[in-house]
Amino acid sequence: MWLYNSSIGRKVVMSVSGIALILFLTFHACMNVVALFSADAYNEICEFLGSNWYAVAGTVALVNCHTLYLRGHLDASEPQGTWQQPLRCHGNSGQG
Repeated sequence: MWLYNSSIGRKVVMSVSGIALILFLTFHACMNVVALFSADAYNEICEFLGSNWYAVAGTVALVNCHTLYLRGHLDASEPQGTWQQPLRCHGNSGQG
């Protein structure tokens, strides 16, 4: 699949999963701020999210997107034995 076989595809998946994770964390941080001011409002938000299918679907989509990124990232790592030693300069060692 091109999403994790090409570098552009991996970057697209990484950016989408990163945006989704930021939105997820921002939303949950806002929920926790609401909990500081009103326990009833927090309970209403939790009840609202628990009864809506799109909140659960969004969480599943977030997990799938992040898993796709990790799969592509792990598949794209260099195979064993391809790493090379860095070049060293064998110039004058200070002896005149």
